[in-house]
Amino acid sequence: MLFLECVVDGVGANMTRLITKTLITLGALSKEDMAQKLVSFGSNGVVMLQGIHTNVIVQIQKEYGPHIVGFIF
Repeated sequence: MLFLECVVDGVGANMTRLITKTLITLGALSKEDMAQKLVSFGSNGVVMLQGIHTNVIVQIQKEYGPHIVGFIF
């Protein structure tokens, strides 16, 4: 299923919210499921996904567990 979502600005926090909302809504995952089942997250090198403290990968690790491996390709 594909849907469009308006992103006000492309900062990491907004992208993290959009990604997690999509996983919860379309992936039918609870926050607990994501903490237990999400093992990695990859991105294509977009700058907002790469910041040292505010990137999407760091935010997902803080919210759902440091065990989640992030990679940029």
